[in-house]
Amino acid sequence: MSLLTGAPRRATVVALTATELLEVPKAPFEIFLKREPELLERLVDLMEQRASTAALSPENPEESTREQLTRRVRDWFRVL
Repeated sequence: MSLLTGAPRRATVVALTATELLEVPKAPFEIFLKREPELLERLVDLMEQRASTAALSPENPEESTREQLTRRVRDWFRVL
């Protein structure tokens, strides 16, 4: 989730086998999200499935988990 929101990372990943890693810089990914807004919605779908309400600090109790996640991703990537 931190990749998409800029929030501090809460997990560590360890590969069990040899792995090839691809790094996608933020700027090109930001451009891609602006061109393909439906991707942002799909990413938020996945984040929403994985997020528990307790994992999100209630910045605004009026916002749903999905609204909070969408706002965080849009803010981080400057996507309106």
